[in-house]
Amino acid sequence: MNSHQKIKGSSSPTDSPGRSLDIFFIILASFIFLSVVFINCNKAVPKTEPITIGAIGPMSYDSGKLIFYGCSVAADEINKAGGVNLAGQKRFIKVIKVDTNEMMSVNDAGAAIEKAIMTEKVNCLIGGNKLEAALEEQDTAVDLSTIIISTANNDPELSIKVKKDYTRYKYWFRTYLNSVYSAYYLNLHASSVADILKKDLGLQELKAIILADKGPSGDSMVNFWDKSLPELGLKVIETYRIAPTSSDISSEIEGLRKSRAQIVLQMLTGSSGTTFARQWGELQIPCAPIGLNNQAQSTAIVEGTSTKMNYLATGALVSNAGITDRTAPFFEKFIEQYKEYPGYGSTSYDAVWIYKEAVERAGTLDSDKVVTSLEMTDFIGASNRILFGNSNTPFPHDLLSSQTKGYAIMPMVQWLNGEQVCTWPSDLKGSQKYQIPPWMATTK
Repeated sequence: MNSHQKIKGSSSPTDSPGRSLDIFFIILASFIFLSVVFINCNKAVPKTEPITIGAIGPMSYDSGKLIFYGCSVAADEINKAGGVNLAGQKRFIKVIKVDTNEMMSVNDAGAAIEKAIMTEKVNCLIGGNKLEAALEEQDTAVDLSTIIISTANNDPELSIKVKKDYTRYKYWFRTYLNSVYSAYYLNLHASSVADILKKDLGLQELKAIILADKGPSGDSMVNFWDKSLPELGLKVIETYRIAPTSSDISSEIEGLRKSRAQIVLQMLTGSSGTTFARQWGELQIPCAPIGLNNQAQSTAIVEGTSTKMNYLATGALVSNAGITDRTAPFFEKFIEQYKEYPGYGSTSYDAVWIYKEAVERAGTLDSDKVVTSLEMTDFIGASNRILFGNSNTPFPHDLLSSQTKGYAIMPMVQWLNGEQVCTWPSDLKGSQKYQIPPWMATTK
């Protein structure tokens, strides 16, 4: 037997039965360890079907995009924190974009909602903008027992339907101040600006013009202002009604110029808000636009006016000043991510968080039980502190407002040097004094 054969056939430490068993047990232990790690890691990752939220709105318009962005920011935060704890089971939130095309067709809006519920299997709908479409969206959703949270429409009729027929409409809620509640704050804005104009320009009497949408959205505010503005010392000398999508309002602008009115009360929900801002700024009409201009709540006004919107003011859903501790962080994150002011994104962001907490309290996605949980909401959001009115209030399931400090308010923002800043309330951290358009100084 040669030496090579002897070495090849002899036993060695690595070939011993004991050593082989050691290797086997090391591999087995490693496998078990990795399996445990894998299982434990996956406990934090939802593996079930996601909770689906439909962001609803006219997605070719800024309002629809902001709704989707706000929902997306909230969903991202919730998912990064582990998702929704649904009766001990973790579930991610999935946001889908539901283009209602509501600026063009009410029928399209209803069809989009039905498709989202029946085909996309959404658990909750968030958004809605134009009133006529919002009513159709509301009817479609509630008749399919689906939670719908309005975040971009302020008409009280949506809530009144809950008051009249709770059983049918109980699935509807709103995180945006309705026009009755917001009107109170719009008048506070008007009073504040009127005082500044009188003091700084030495005026004794102020004339006002109302510029409002044609249709239901403008009707209620026109009626309100006709009665309330004289009580503030403002004489209404003219009211102009324009289509929400008007691209030219030259005749109204000329009427405004000739009137020498010092204040314009806007109630503009569509692209006409940009049209007005552009023509007002280009011609430097000597008046102070306040009220509500939806386009002026976002950078849509900048793009549509080539910065001619400076000094225009509007009521807003959220501002750079801290209404709550959550406002500033959300505001900064939203601008950083989307290069856009939040507007409807803030109320939509809050709606996702509110739905998430309601589902967790209910321990189910069953709409009837989630309704009961939503009615218990007391949430400190980015836009406001949010509580919903109960069946004993004038507007059930609407964002509750009160003159009592700590409830929802509507700040006023003004465009200055191409940026949106808060000018009311003046006591908020980050708020600045309202600035009179400089070309008004020569027309006292």
